[in-house]
Amino acid sequence: MGKCTALWNASRRPKSSEIIMDELGCSLIYPTPTRWNSLFDSLNHLITLRCKLNNVVKCLNLNFVLKESDYEYIEELVKVLKPIAQALDYLQAEKNCFTVN
Repeated sequence: MGKCTALWNASRRPKSSEIIMDELGCSLIYPTPTRWNSLFDSLNHLITLRCKLNNVVKCLNLNFVLKESDYEYIEELVKVLKPIAQALDYLQAEKNCFTVN
């Protein structure tokens, strides 16, 4: 999680954000305390960018490399968070948020 946090923190700095945008073609989604599902969304986004992330890390001069074990950890965490995120999406929805019997 420390490596993910380092990437997310870098994405908040203007110069680093520009490098990320050039390398990935998009910005990183980072978790925010006001959105309950933001950690799930952020980790899921990192998985989709898996093949390009180490190049981004290298361009940002960060002192780590994302290893296969790091991706396995992120994937397992996403599997655990998915049902919770889906339930929260359902509960926060405008439709079907309550039923009348």
